[in-house]
Amino acid sequence: MKELNAKKGGICMKLLKGQKVDITKARAISDIVVTLDYSSGKKDMEIDGAAFLLEENGKCKGDEGFVFYGQPATADCSVRHTLNKRQNEIHIQLKTAPTHVQKIAFTLTIHEGEQRGHFFNQVTSSKMFIKDKRTGEIMYEFPFGEGLSRETAIVVGELYRHNGEWKLNAIGSGFFGGLAALCQNFGIEVKQEPAAPEIPPQTGIQGCYGPFFVANKWLLRLPYLFHVSLAGRLGKDK
Repeated sequence: MKELNAKKGGICMKLLKGQKVDITKARAISDIVVTLDYSSGKKDMEIDGAAFLLEENGKCKGDEGFVFYGQPATADCSVRHTLNKRQNEIHIQLKTAPTHVQKIAFTLTIHEGEQRGHFFNQVTSSKMFIKDKRTGEIMYEFPFGEGLSRETAIVVGELYRHNGEWKLNAIGSGFFGGLAALCQNFGIEVKQEPAAPEIPPQTGIQGCYGPFFVANKWLLRLPYLFHVSLAGRLGKDK
């Protein structure tokens, strides 16, 4: 687990499960970074982070509301996802987030958790950090792993609009059924699709990061998510 430093001259506020706090009220904050940090006791455990952009009804408007390793940014780049082996980061431009987005949920899932016998009670040092991107100040820390058992997905927390401001809800609730269960909960269509055609190991795509790469691993791990295939996305972006 990569350690994050608290703000200079102070200690960030630690949150309890269910606690709600202000993000933008009385603060000149426009961009934040949400870091999902953890350590796994199993070397072959694969944990993925994602953000779901939700409307008033708690559902995504469409596939574009699901930001993860296979679709690492929204079309307007107001929400972006980056990752390394043991840390997921979600970058959010609060002022440019689409007005129809009322909540942004932050999640973690274990790839093939049930099949491999991997569950979140085997994950330790699970924390969410909220950082002001401009100043580098870590405002909040939320230890979210307590009380989990054989869940393979977690809604760690969510940003939500309230009286013209953004607030944070520390949730830490587990799901059974992995990523597919989360997608169904948030209104993303999940259905079995035929295997996608083979694509060269690295295919360059122009996005809001500049050029980036999508590997075949995405095809292998989620061939059934979205009625729009990766092959279709690549064709449009070339």
